[in-house]
Order: sequence, then C-alpha cells, then structure tokens
Amino acid sequence: MKLNSKIIALISNLFLLIIFNFYHYFTYGILDIVELLISITLGIILLWLILKYDNIKLYSKQCQEKEHNLNFIFNNIDAAIWSVNLKTDEVLISRGFEKLCGFSNQKFKNVSNFWKQIIHPDDLKLLNREKDKLLSGEIISLEYRIICKDNKVCWVKSNITPNLNSNGDVYEFNGIMVDITDRKKIEKEIIETTKRYNSIFEQNPDAVFTINSEGNIMRVNHICEKISGYNKEELLNMNSDELVISTDLDKVNQHFNETLSGKTEIFECTIIHKDGHHIKLSLKYFPLIVDEEIVGICGIGRDITKHKDMEEKINYMAYHDTLTDLPNRNLLNKLLEEFIVDTTEEQQKLAILFIDLDRFKMINDTIGHDIGDMVLQQAAERLIKSTRKDDIVARFGGDEFIVGMKDINRGEVDKVAQRIIDEFSNPFIVDNYEVFTTPSIGISLYPNNADNVERLIKYADIAMYSVKESGKNDYQFFNYNLDEKLSRKVELEKGLRKALANNEFTLRYQPQINIVTGKIIGVEALLRWKHPQLGNISPGEFIPIAEETGLIKSIGEWVLKTACKQNKAWQNSGLPPICMAVNVSKQQFHSEDFVDMVTQVLESTQLNPKYLELEITENSMYKIEHLIPTLNQLKDIGIKIAIDDFGTGYSSLSILNRLPIDNLKIDQNFIHNIVNNSNKAALTKTIINMGIDLNFNVTAEGVETYEQKLFLTENQCNIGQGYLFAHPLLPEKIKNILNKSNLSSYSKIE
Repeated sequence: MKLNSKIIALISNLFLLIIFNFYHYFTYGILDIVELLISITLGIILLWLILKYDNIKLYSKQCQEKEHNLNFIFNNIDAAIWSVNLKTDEVLISRGFEKLCGFSNQKFKNVSNFWKQIIHPDDLKLLNREKDKLLSGEIISLEYRIICKDNKVCWVKSNITPNLNSNGDVYEFNGIMVDITDRKKIEKEIIETTKRYNSIFEQNPDAVFTINSEGNIMRVNHICEKISGYNKEELLNMNSDELVISTDLDKVNQHFNETLSGKTEIFECTIIHKDGHHIKLSLKYFPLIVDEEIVGICGIGRDITKHKDMEEKINYMAYHDTLTDLPNRNLLNKLLEEFIVDTTEEQQKLAILFIDLDRFKMINDTIGHDIGDMVLQQAAERLIKSTRKDDIVARFGGDEFIVGMKDINRGEVDKVAQRIIDEFSNPFIVDNYEVFTTPSIGISLYPNNADNVERLIKYADIAMYSVKESGKNDYQFFNYNLDEKLSRKVELEKGLRKALANNEFTLRYQPQINIVTGKIIGVEALLRWKHPQLGNISPGEFIPIAEETGLIKSIGEWVLKTACKQNKAWQNSGLPPICMAVNVSKQQFHSEDFVDMVTQVLESTQLNPKYLELEITENSMYKIEHLIPTLNQLKDIGIKIAIDDFGTGYSSLSILNRLPIDNLKIDQNFIHNIVNNSNKAALTKTIINMGIDLNFNVTAEGVETYEQKLFLTENQCNIGQGYLFAHPLLPEKIKNILNKSNLSSYSKIE
C-alpha cells in the first residue's frame, strides 16, 4: 500500500519521539508520562487512519461508479423518468422521457410548475385529488394524459414517489411514466364494442340470450322476459329445456348440439309461456366462442305466433270452403289421392258420390242468395250426418258436393246414398222459410270405373246427370253403357260455365242483302264457341244447353254488348251505317230487367238505337199478351223488332197486326224447298204477301242457290241472307265489303 510522504514523515517522528522517551527513561530514569501518552494516542490514531484510508478511497470510488451507472441508466433507459425538486423547481428528465414527450430537458429549466407544462389540463384535477397523499409521503399511481410535442396527446401510467427530509417534509417528487396510449386505444375499442354489443343485446327487437354448454341460461334481454312471461332472475335459474314443449325437445337439442360443434342453426320451435299458453318462435343459434373455444351458444328468437296462426288460417282457407267449412276441391283431391293409395295397398274399394241439389237455382232466384247459402250450410250438416265417420264430405262448388268412401262394398254405398236421400226428404227451415230441395247422386267406384281421382269424379258426375235426366232425387252407379251424348252434354255444360271468363266466345257477322241493289243493309251477329279441348261447338248443340242451365242470360248480354260495340266501331271508322241484328233468347226476353239491360248496353256503346234490330224467335211468343208491353218499350227507344224463324211457332196470323214489329224472317226450312215443294212455295208466298200487306220487311233466311234468289225476287221478297251471298264473317271482312259499298255479284263472299 502506498502512503502519502507527509503522513509517513509524521508517523516516523511520532515513533522517534516514543523511542526517545523510553531511551531517556532507561538512561536517566526520567519519564514524561503525559507526553508519552499523547504520543502513543497519536500513534494509534495515525495507525487507524492508515488502515482506513484505503477503505475510504475504495468507497469513494464505488460511489463514483454507482453515480456513473445511475446516470447511464437514467439517460439511456426507455422509461420516462422525472424528478422535481419542490424548493428549487429543478426538473430532471430521462432520455426516455424526452423520447416520449419529444421535449428536451432544457424546456423545463426555470419552470415554476412542471405539472401544468406536461399534464393535460382536464387531467390536472386527478393530481390535485392525490396531492394530500403525496405530501404525506404516500406513493401514488395514476393514469392520465400528457401533452407532447406538436400537441400530441399520449396516455401514461405514472408512479410518483415523494422524498422526505429528516424533518419528514417532502422536498422532492420522483416519478416514472409508461406509455399506455395503445392500451388505452384498445380499451376504448373494447368499451365501444361492449357498448355496441350491449346495445344490440338489450335494444334488439328480438329475444337475445346466451346458453352455456350444459343448456343453462346465462344472459337474457328484456324481450326474452316479455315473450316467455318469466322475469330475468327466473330465467337465469332455468335450463333452456324447461321452456320447450316436449314434442320439440329432440329437435331443439339436435340443433343445440350442432351449434356446439361450430354450425349456425336456423329453426322453429314452440315454448311454453309462464301462464301455460304456447309461443311459436323462429330461432337462430350460433356458437359462443371465447379464446377460440366454444363455450355455449348465442340465440336470437322472434315471436312468430301471430304469423304462424295466420299462416295456418290461410292454409286452412286454401283447403276449406268458407261457407260450409267443408274441405274444398284442393283438399278433396289430396284426400282422395291418399284414399286411393290406402285402398290400393289394402286391396279395398273406393266410392265417389257426386251430389247435386235439385232446383237449387230456383231457391236463389226466388228467395235470395242469403237463404240459399244457409240451405247449403244445412245441406252440409245433413251430408255429414248421413255418412260414416271416416268418409270425406267436401263442397265441390255451387250446390255440388262430393262424398268419398273407402273400404266399402256395394251394399254400404247403397245405404249411405239412400240415407242422404231420406235426410233431404225433410224441408229446410231457414229464416222462417220452408225450403225443399232433393239430391241427385251419381256414384263411381275404384278400381272398377277408373284408377285416378279426376276420372272417378267425372264418371260420378256423368252418373249424376243421368239421374237428373231421369227424374232427379235418386242415385245411380256409373256404367259404360250410359249415353255418350250425356257425357258430352256434361262436358259442354262444364265448359259453358267457364267460357265467358276464359274468352272462348267470338262473333261472326252474316250480311243481309238487298237482293235488287246488291247492297248490304245489315248484318246478323252469330255466336261461335271454341271449346279448349273439343274444338268448335255448333250453336245448335250448345245454345240449348245454355238455355237449359240459365247461362244464356249472361251469354246473351255479352253478345248484345259485343255486337253493338262492333257496329259503333265500324261507324267510327267512317263506314256507312248499317243495322245490327242480334238474337234474343226466350229466357232473356221474358226476364224483368231485359229492357233496362238493352238500354244500358246502348248507352255504354253509344250506338244509335235505330241501328239495332232484336230478333225474337216465334217460339218465345207463347204468352203474347204479356210481351206486347215489352215490345212497345223497345220500339219507343227506337229499336227495330224482328220475328225470327217465322212459320214454325205459336204466333197467330190474326195478331200480327197488333205487334210493333219491323221485320218477318222466313225460316230457312221453307226456303230450302221452295223450288221443288209446291206447298212450301205457296206458304212462302203467303208469308211474303202478308208481310207486304202489313208493311213489314220480309227477310228470307238460308238462301243458297240462284234459283231460290230468283223465286224471292219474283215474289217481291227483296232481302236475303245465306251462303249464296256470304258465310258469317269476321269483322275485318265485313269492313272490307262495306268499303266497296255494294256487291258486284251474288257469288259467295269468302
């Protein structure tokens, strides 16, 4: 060890002094005790100093090294470290602080309030609230915002430590700050996401809930409470299975397990409300995932009870008759198809009973449709009463019903048919009316008559019409010997009921010619019908059916309106006006509203009445006294009246002068034989002369040969109609002829 030279000299002198005193004592016997003790003491002190010198020097060096290390750490660590002396306001900041804030240590020199320089103004109150704790020496931890360079705001977490002097007073604050801006951003996003989630959860118009993997309900919104009737606390103590009806449990659990496997499931189920009634729900299940693990499901449910009830009601209405509540055609066909399948598998027989109420149209026409509807309702009840428990009773339409019977024999069908007839033998008492109607029943059998529903109904219908033809109020089984004409008649009647709605009718127009001048003076509108399956049907075949069924009234009105509209269209196109002749059926002419209907047609088509001629068959005049007022009303309007098919009906020559008519049309049967049959020729001459004498126009129908035309001109019948001149033509062809003003010859117009 190396000692300072002065210290060495001092120590040497002290040792010499001590040696000198001992020498002096042993030589001269004289010793200065005080001086000796002082010397020894100084020697000991010097010796202790010599021993401690190196330790002091080593400690000083270590302190310098520690200070150097602390300065190195302070200036190089990324953490933002600061220190504020409360007496001097001296601020020390680390390089990490400078890096965080963007400010150097120089910014804070000679600054009296470090806090206001760095902490966001809105967060200073946080520090003020903790001020007392700091001054009492307590270490605090705060999160707040600081304002960095360029006014950038950062979030930091800061631990602040107060330093106390020997008196216990705080003289300095030291702190360390950690940048938590990113964490705060994430926390904010989490908070916002949570708020959105909670908003979606709580404000959702549907029921939203979570269920753990055991099926226990973990969370619900208020809609869950509203739908189920249970409050939140009750629901959170329940398993979801407790709410589901027993018949839906397996289905719900299957969807639950599928969702736990990672799938999204959409389905419907029924739950039990707290008060016991059922609620139909539409549900969507999707997995509830936490840390990439499925821990349960999240469900969204919507109350579809009203929707499903309405759907069921609509479905019921689609398959049931609204008046009688019986199955309608749609359900009937479905049930009969099922009957056929069952019957085939069990090798049984099936019977179809087609029932039509006799004279039901008369009930509607005389008493009213309201009474008729009530009769139909009571008829449905009687049919149910007359049939077996498992039989089908359906309303086929109008006053037609169908009964389906399976697992039958001929005798059982006879019994049911007869029970129906017997049941209808009693009058219907409806709204103080006593109404009578009887059933006509046609029966077909499976597999005897047909192997499908459509044909079975068709054959039963044909059998029913056979009953109608033979007197009504009876039943008959279908057999292939039934008149084919009846089958066709049935089909035509069915078609006629739809023909108007399906636009199957058209009109052709046959010119009426002035034989002398060759000019067209009028046309007759002739009805044509093209059946969608049977093709063109002769008027001689379908007109009687239309009259028999009462359909002729609506068909006749359509003919009149269409013909008047066409005549007005020709006039509007600039063609010379001609008269339009339209046939009127007996039923039309005898109806009370006939004149009103004709008037409305003329008003709606804007046709001048003088260009309309109504042809009334002679057979319609069997109650001539009752018809004269109607004819006079029509004449007063300005309409022309013609007697069609004259010579074949009831009219008496003696009363012709009383009828306000304009034209006699000679039946074509007379015209066909006037050349070879002298009697027909004589009668034709008589009719022509009578018409001339009464100032009527006389028109010959069915003129087909030049010889017939010559006979007519020789006998002063100047108007002809027939194939010699033209077939019934389309409107465009008539327009072309009218444009030519007259006919150049009497060859047939094509």
